[in-house]
Amino acid sequence: MKLQVKSNFISRLSCVIVFVSLTGCLPELPAPNSKPSLVVSLVCDLTDGCSNVGKPPIITFSPPAGTYGTSDNVTDITISSLISGAKICYTIDNTDPSCDSTPACTGSSIDYTAPVAVVSNTLMTVKAIACSSDSIYTATYTIDTIAPNYPQNLLAIGGDTVVYLSWSNTDPDLAGITILRCVDPCFPSGLNDPLANRIDLGVVTSYTDASLTNGAKYNYLIYSKDIAGNYSSAYYDDATPNSGLLYMYVTNSLYDGNLGGVAGADAKCNSDSAKPIPTATYKALLVDGGTRAACTTANCSGGPSEHTDWVLKPTQNYYNVAGDVIETTNVNGLFPNNLLNTIKPSSFNYSWTGLFIDWTTHSSHCNGWTDNTNSSQGLAGKHDMINGNGSFNNSAFNCDFTIPLYCVQQ
Repeated sequence: MKLQVKSNFISRLSCVIVFVSLTGCLPELPAPNSKPSLVVSLVCDLTDGCSNVGKPPIITFSPPAGTYGTSDNVTDITISSLISGAKICYTIDNTDPSCDSTPACTGSSIDYTAPVAVVSNTLMTVKAIACSSDSIYTATYTIDTIAPNYPQNLLAIGGDTVVYLSWSNTDPDLAGITILRCVDPCFPSGLNDPLANRIDLGVVTSYTDASLTNGAKYNYLIYSKDIAGNYSSAYYDDATPNSGLLYMYVTNSLYDGNLGGVAGADAKCNSDSAKPIPTATYKALLVDGGTRAACTTANCSGGPSEHTDWVLKPTQNYYNVAGDVIETTNVNGLFPNNLLNTIKPSSFNYSWTGLFIDWTTHSSHCNGWTDNTNSSQGLAGKHDMINGNGSFNNSAFNCDFTIPLYCVQQ
């Protein structure tokens, strides 16, 4: 932009020099001894600030480049030029636009006559040129209207005034997790339910909902959110905080018969990702006849004094991770022959136990759970059975076989 400024003669002065700024900043003075001129021509570059001098964009895009999702409702892209009347040529195939002296768009360039339609669920790069300029301007758009995968394997486990929530994330462009919570009989109706407590989280796989009321049922909806701001469908679970609940779970990890002994098995229970209450202590429900034993006589006919570091308490309810009561133990700290619910719902696998059907120690315990050869064996129970005997004594496996562990909250 060129600006000409003229001044009138003033007595005894040959000229007046006028310094002009178009930025809102004080104009810069010329070097000393600069030669004045009666007519001062100022050639100015527009600026983006007092210290960042540079030409403004000749091409502008609306909306600006970025990532957009369903809620942004971006249907087209407007291209404009600061050069009045300039022909605009653009491309959407990532090639550089061009035009001739006519001016006319050349090559794969498209003559801009109307907003560019947005292509959903793609990475869209728009390049444009004003034919009176030699600069090409590029804007890249990620147009994502596909809902992300919802969180998988959601578990809500009630503890003492808390609910422990855990899940797995499966979406490749996950940006966060949103949880909606209501106290029963309230049930969250969706992301904008004014009666529900909304909890927005980052890319995490667990959350502890604290300061809750024991005995109250809490209903949860959990959503995934992707980078474009799209939300998944909801996944539901509920839990009731209670100070007296004890859980029994099956490890996610599989182990051969060399567990590092009973102590090694306990350590695995306390480090496994499936443990329902992160702060609780767990022990493995298995025996070796020395370090850990349930009974020395059939069904502990001599009472609980037969226990050695046994993991089940007398007359205690134990719950699976779905919140269902597995069963109540008897006065000897043993489950009855038939369980109310399976230890792990929807499971068809086995866990090492080393138990006879009468709760005494079987000779097959992989040499005290230190052996992983195929010449030794260990007894195992089956998760999906409600027959108490089959749950804890079902099959013998070679010690190089890999199966999970039963773990009991202490």
